[in-house]
Amino acid sequence: MTRKSVDIYKIVLIIFLIALTLALATMLLMGTTSRYMQDDYCYGAILRGDFWQRQVNAYLTETTFSGNRFSLTFFIGIDELFGPGFISFVPPLTLLAWLACLYFFARQIPGLDRKERFNYLEALTIAEALEVLTLAMAPNWVQVYFWRAGMLPYLAPLVTGTLLMGLLARIIKRGGGAWPWTGAVFLTAFFTAGFSEIAVMVELAMLLLGFFSLLLVKRWQKQIVIPFAFAVAGCLAGLALILFSPMNQLRMQRSYSEYAPLMQTIINSFQGGVTFYLATLYRSTLYFISALLIFALFGWALSGRLELAALPIRKTLLWSLLLVIAAYLVTAAAMIPGFYAESSYPSDRALIVPRFVSLLLALGLGLLAGNVFSSVKSKWLSRLLQGLAVVAVILVDAFWLIGMKVQFHPPAFPETRTWVQENPGLALLVLTGSALLAFLLSLRGRIRLTLSVSILLVSLPVFLTAARFLDEYPLMHERAVLWDGRDEQIRQMAKTGQTELVVPAMNSLAGILELSDDPGFWVNNCAAAFYRVGSISAVEPVLDPVQLSNP
Repeated sequence: MTRKSVDIYKIVLIIFLIALTLALATMLLMGTTSRYMQDDYCYGAILRGDFWQRQVNAYLTETTFSGNRFSLTFFIGIDELFGPGFISFVPPLTLLAWLACLYFFARQIPGLDRKERFNYLEALTIAEALEVLTLAMAPNWVQVYFWRAGMLPYLAPLVTGTLLMGLLARIIKRGGGAWPWTGAVFLTAFFTAGFSEIAVMVELAMLLLGFFSLLLVKRWQKQIVIPFAFAVAGCLAGLALILFSPMNQLRMQRSYSEYAPLMQTIINSFQGGVTFYLATLYRSTLYFISALLIFALFGWALSGRLELAALPIRKTLLWSLLLVIAAYLVTAAAMIPGFYAESSYPSDRALIVPRFVSLLLALGLGLLAGNVFSSVKSKWLSRLLQGLAVVAVILVDAFWLIGMKVQFHPPAFPETRTWVQENPGLALLVLTGSALLAFLLSLRGRIRLTLSVSILLVSLPVFLTAARFLDEYPLMHERAVLWDGRDEQIRQMAKTGQTELVVPAMNSLAGILELSDDPGFWVNNCAAAFYRVGSISAVEPVLDPVQLSNP
């Protein structure tokens, strides 16, 4: 790049980073509205008291929650040490911890590991993009982020799993690591496995696939074998604790009539992997295309700015194929627990794990493509490729703005296709306009500047994501205020010696149950134990009649 091109790129990168930071800030703000719901009451009632004794009891004896998920119990137990009010800090602190781990991981990527000020910003941009897009594309962000009992089994292992990826990459890059680093790999793998069954299956699949892929490239080397051996050992130790929990078999037998046959589980899981990616392309079309464009454009700009050597086409295609296969196999592994235990596709909140895997795939493919595009020597071909990038970005922006209906959500592919069929003239005008802009940019001669324009244009979906969460915040804040008022009412009634409480009801939220009018309902029983009263009933009219329309 010329100096002027680099300066413009820096300005655009800062603008894009501001957009990501705004989106992340709205998510952090939303997290502060988190309150107790459903299983949260059970965890709060059972885990308070002597910390270690409660941890052991939850693992060895039958509870209302999955006590074999030892990492989940451990971290909720730590949360409960700070009191009930701390629950509103858990979601934002989790996101900040994840951002730190993502940044650490991004700094291990070749080209993002240099000790220069601007390189830090590029790594931070990649980290924030992964986090924002993962939450934005979650099928139900309320269950996976707002609700503590749903966040820790599925979002928390992404935090520790990202840290594990960064640790392994760091050790391998440096030709080995000191024992404290290797010990950190074991502990991180161990705790990642203990959050949930889907977490341990995905972790094990990624470790094995990563290990064998590196062996294909670097052969049998000590600096690869040792860290991966410790990671796999930690993962298997966590898996053993989950599987052989004394009450695990009893809980499974009571919850489900019978397990699916192993071969049928494998077949269903592979089909589930196909279903997941078809749904990604069919329902989250513009989000996923935006992710591919973002990472490809940054890979292109980064390779050009640092003049990174391009991989041969054959190696690029080989690594791209390996990434696609690996992502599919890991996604299939994520399906195994659901199909084995329940003979069903995973729940919405569990899909956050394969969603993050799909975005890691987009990152890898984007960086590889950008590296190849930056090495194109033919001026006309380079202009053509960048012109196509401009057209693609404009089309994403246009279809998003035209098709969004509720809370800034982009339209799915069927809706976009229907609009194009019903408005062919306008669709052709949008296509022609984007092609004309790409042509005019190419006439400027400074083809590399087109990248900066493309990055600036692709920031629109990020700004719209920030607007989406900001638009939902007032409703969630109002709900939190109402919940706090009812919580105070219950505590005051308990202080006066009342044991059979009747309080105002609140609506269930995004599939998460609230207190009902039946004092014998299991959520009510957990809430009664949490507040240390005999029973609680919640009666209409509800305090929060207005609900999220599309969480």
